[in-house]
Amino acid sequence: MVTVYEGEWDRDNWHGVGTWWSPDGLGDIYHGQFDHGKKCGTGRILFGGGGDGGTRNSQGGGGSYVGEWKDDEFHGRGVRLWANGDRYDGLWVCGKEHGEGTKAWSRDGSSFTGLWVNGVPIKGTRKWPNGDLFEGTFTQDGCRGEGVVTLSQASVLKGTLNNNLFQSGNSEVQHQMGSSLPQFEHHQWIEKLRNEHTKQKSDLKSKMEEEMQATVKEWQKVTETNNQQHAEQLNEVNKKLQQLQDQLQTKQDEEEISVRMGKAHSLTTLFQYQFHKS
Repeated sequence: MVTVYEGEWDRDNWHGVGTWWSPDGLGDIYHGQFDHGKKCGTGRILFGGGGDGGTRNSQGGGGSYVGEWKDDEFHGRGVRLWANGDRYDGLWVCGKEHGEGTKAWSRDGSSFTGLWVNGVPIKGTRKWPNGDLFEGTFTQDGCRGEGVVTLSQASVLKGTLNNNLFQSGNSEVQHQMGSSLPQFEHHQWIEKLRNEHTKQKSDLKSKMEEEMQATVKEWQKVTETNNQQHAEQLNEVNKKLQQLQDQLQTKQDEEEISVRMGKAHSLTTLFQYQFHKS
């Protein structure tokens, strides 16, 4: 099989901007940047119908990719279109969806926007054409997870997703995401949704009340501790004040005794003087 390249070179390596045709039978055509013989930088590839290269993922041949490359693999930001109509727009690492990105599936018209790791959606939002929406954590290509669902009937519930089948927390409500409900089941199903929603609201209210009561008790405990500490501090201040008052009274008493003794001494001296004079 023959590989054809037309473009810039660095000695014996494809280097710069060029166009590459895959070996006979595959039909791939790439136009973009090369770095010493490897697709690297920005470029666009159109996949032929033959084979299944490492960058085709699991959807088979065909389609296209335009975006960033490194060492012959999708790496950076890019858009991948598959022959079956699937589309991914986001970040890539070593040929796999990795980072923030959005993928749309042609089989049911749904899409996922969020975090990807090694080609698998991990956390984000899955949407269906009828308005159903699931937000949470995922495994296995976005078909299984745990989180919160918003259904097209404007009901919000918590539960699990398994192969696009949603099941509420108490298992009373089941719904195939993206599908409509049979008319004869609609009233009973809506009643279940209302009961489930009411129960979730009641549980949340009870939890909030418990947390509020615990917070009030903790605040009262802190307040009592602070009041006791303030009382002890006030008692110490009163003791020191009383001591100062006692010391002041003692000093005043001493000064009064000294004044009286001085007056008595003066009277004695005057009496002695008058006695000698007579």
